[in-house]
Amino acid sequence: MKKNGQNFAAKNDEKSFIQKAISAGMSLYANKDQYINKYNSVMSNVNGVETQFNFDELKEKFTLLGRMIKAVSKGEYRDVSPVFLLKAAFAASYLSLGKDFIPDTEGFLGKVDDIAVLSWAISGLMDEMNKYQSWEKNVTEPIDYQVA
Repeated sequence: MKKNGQNFAAKNDEKSFIQKAISAGMSLYANKDQYINKYNSVMSNVNGVETQFNFDELKEKFTLLGRMIKAVSKGEYRDVSPVFLLKAAFAASYLSLGKDFIPDTEGFLGKVDDIAVLSWAISGLMDEMNKYQSWEKNVTEPIDYQVA
């Protein structure tokens, strides 16, 4: 009986996480223009040249990520860095657990630590995706994964 209670609690936690993720996504979408402008401003300052957010590039990156995840899960691609896997696990747990260095109740300042952790993980992800893309181009048999 206790096991069923634990399963219920785990499913309830999962449902809560999904609801929070959906809520966060809706909030981001509702304020997307504000975030895109901030992103463009920050990236322009970092790069020293004007930067514009590109939805097509984002779609292409997510499609590549989907292909990479499928190739890794099928054992076809094995060159994923263990350091990246640790970074990804840390970032995922940090962002999902809600225990922040700076509480989210502090407004924009409360999001800074989340953004920093996410940026740190994404930088590693981009390196891994670039390695995968190079590998994918050199595969003798084309991999035809359908990614929605």
